[in-house]
Amino acid sequence: MATQRPRVGVTLSEEALDIVQRLAALEKTSASKVVAGMVEEFLPIARQLVELGETTASLDDGQRAKLAALAQAMETGVIPKSNEALAAFQDALGAAREIVTK
Repeated sequence: MATQRPRVGVTLSEEALDIVQRLAALEKTSASKVVAGMVEEFLPIARQLVELGETTASLDDGQRAKLAALAQAMETGVIPKSNEALAAFQDALGAAREIVTK
């Protein structure tokens, strides 16, 4: 017997729906399972964001200033590196695309 899990309705853009459906076809599964898998993969990051957001409500001004400085450091240091990693991944996908289309 299948377990009853909570459900949510999600409205996707046409592009997002197209990609989800194509991934589902490749994986021979449902679009719902693809979306659920994406959400599950994002949970560790989402959990940290929620915990941090909930904690910031009780910070004093000094702690908020330190947090703002950290956010600025991330914006100038970490985010560009993640963008570089994403660009490298996209380059690798492009190379793979060239291999399969030749």
